[in-house]
Formats: sequence, C-alpha cells, structure tokens
Amino acid sequence: MRRWGARLAQLVRRRRAEAEMTRELEAHLALLRADFEARGLSPREARRQAALALGGVEQARERHREARGFAGLEQWARDLRQALRSLRRAPGFTLVALLRDVVLRHVATAA
Repeated sequence: MRRWGARLAQLVRRRRAEAEMTRELEAHLALLRADFEARGLSPREARRQAALALGGVEQARERHREARGFAGLEQWARDLRQALRSLRRAPGFTLVALLRDVVLRHVATAA
C-alpha cells in the first residue's frame, strides 16, 4: 500500500520527480565517465561509453519512469495533453482525425 501511495505522489509531483531523476542520471553518467577516463579513454569516448553502459540515457529515463509510476496513466495523460494542444492549434483537422479514429474503431469491432 505504501508503494502505491509513493507512486501516486510521484504522479502528482511529476516535475520534481523528473528533476530528481535527471540529477541522478547525471551523477551516474559522471561516475561512469570518470571510470572510463581513468581507464585511459578520451573525454569524448568516455562520455559515449558511459551512455552505452547506462543503456542509453533516454532508455534509462523511460525505464525509471515505468518503475516509479503508472506508465499507462502517464502515457494517457501525455496523449491527452498533446490532443488538446492539437485541438487548440487546428480544431478542424483534429475533429476530422478524431472522427476517423472513432469510425475505424467501430468498423474494427463490428468485424
């Protein structure tokens, strides 16, 4: 129960959690970079190897997001925000795209 509460709190405080994750990833990268430089790699190559060792910075971010929160709910919220931005910028296009999606889903479920 405590774990779910922590996940819900992180969902609400998303900006703070993102900033904390960024600091943590930067610290990990710095440690890895220093380790690779100590092994004799150039700073540029050490930076590259550190990112590879981490499994890619963006991939590490996604893994962390999935582990700390409700990935499905967060994705749905991002999609909703994008849809609202699109609706605000181009309401006619968004309406046509939405109607097309509804019709296609209806046809797919009817078949």
